[in-house]
Amino acid sequence: MKYIKLLFLSLSFAATFTACDMTDFGDINKDPNEPSEANTGMLFTYACTYVKYFSMNSNYYYPWTQMYPGYMSEKNNNQYGAFGGPTMSTSSYYLYPLKNCEKIIDFNSDEAEKGKPAIVQFGDNANQIAVARTLMGFIYMHLTDALGPLPYTEAFQAGEENFTPVFDSQETIYAKLDADLREAYNQFNESGSLSTADILFDGDIRAWKKLNASTRMMLAIKLADVDPAEGRSRFAQAYADGGIEENAYNLNYTFEANTVGYLYYNGVNNNYNFVPNKYYVDQLKELKDNRLFSTCSLIPFGKTQAEAGVTDEDLKNFDKYQGMPLGIESADVNTWNKVCCFYNPSLTQVTSTFPIITAARMLLIEAEAAQRGWIQADPAQLYAAGVKASFEQWGAEGVDEYLAQEAVAYTGTDADKINKIALQRWISGFMADGFEAWSDWRRFDIPKLEVGPVCTTIDHIPYRHQFDSEIYQGNLENYEAAVKADLNGDDSREQRVWWNRR
Repeated sequence: MKYIKLLFLSLSFAATFTACDMTDFGDINKDPNEPSEANTGMLFTYACTYVKYFSMNSNYYYPWTQMYPGYMSEKNNNQYGAFGGPTMSTSSYYLYPLKNCEKIIDFNSDEAEKGKPAIVQFGDNANQIAVARTLMGFIYMHLTDALGPLPYTEAFQAGEENFTPVFDSQETIYAKLDADLREAYNQFNESGSLSTADILFDGDIRAWKKLNASTRMMLAIKLADVDPAEGRSRFAQAYADGGIEENAYNLNYTFEANTVGYLYYNGVNNNYNFVPNKYYVDQLKELKDNRLFSTCSLIPFGKTQAEAGVTDEDLKNFDKYQGMPLGIESADVNTWNKVCCFYNPSLTQVTSTFPIITAARMLLIEAEAAQRGWIQADPAQLYAAGVKASFEQWGAEGVDEYLAQEAVAYTGTDADKINKIALQRWISGFMADGFEAWSDWRRFDIPKLEVGPVCTTIDHIPYRHQFDSEIYQGNLENYEAAVKADLNGDDSREQRVWWNRR
């Protein structure tokens, strides 16, 4: 049996801000990653908890996943609007969810282990391997989209005394992810299931297959500017396998009472510092988009409607809603925070559910593919279906009238249609997968987002993250080779990842 030892011992990525919640210690007497005997259900449950970081990477410290795409601002200060945040670490991802999934694959592939009660109680071996590979692919996609080159092919070779893994190029990682995910898709057995240790889809294999195909489509569509022929081929196969097209199959993350919803924590412990961004609120006001009333609120956190002096009519009045600009001067913060709106109460509860990957996102990705001629489907129908799925997801009314507006209707030149798809994907991505929304913005520059006056370190939203500096301590040669080959020798936020060729 191959046991995964300490991954990246010599790399020693420090978990600075990404996927780090210093308020959630869980049960300090139990380590879900080192159980007394192999328990794959335990390992998988813990790996699944990392999905929440793709919506909000922190409940109090620099939630860039919602700031970079233009969804979130600060109400009480201008600390994070300066975009001077720390570099990005990957250590917690490699050491926990990715390592856990690798262990699950190993246990279920080992003849001496795979029949043990602690293994099989999670589900049949093939499905355990398939879901572990799918979750790994989903996580890797986010990491490479944020940073570019990463250890992939040699990532889990510490057991073979390889403590200095090479960094694969993003182009290589994308190709391997697509191939690995296709193999995983074919391993799924729909006649089987998984136990409730699967906290994302409650053991529904059909849902995991849809996430698998959706991840491959999200990977493929990003090749539109750098390798459209390969992107088309990969996308067509994933589309044929069937992605998420109904809200019933959305990848959501529901917080539990012992973990506490991030916006609830923000309200209770951080004086409700984070509020909707002016870009988001203004865009929905301009289009008379009723999703505004389902995602935002005029009632401050912790107050009742009566205490806030807000009428039912006010709650449905577009003119009453004001978003908060990000990165403004301190004097202006105290002006804007007296009139800004707040998050809808559905998002600020202890056990709130946050969307991650939704039917709306996937249908609108399919609309883009159809518009590009990558699949045989009607882009107008997919576009309308994506917008309707988003309205349904948020419980908003008036979608037919909304779609009939000239600014929304699927009309105009091919470029106009692509831009409308991009805008609707941005709107529907509010508080969902911020990595994906940021990737869309990097591809389309829609909407036009600008940094505020307090930002002096960069004159645009970052195009990528920098590697955490502790990577230099143990793998300098491979790091420098990757930066030279894939990032023009410049590990900075100015560089664009491989697929981002605007």
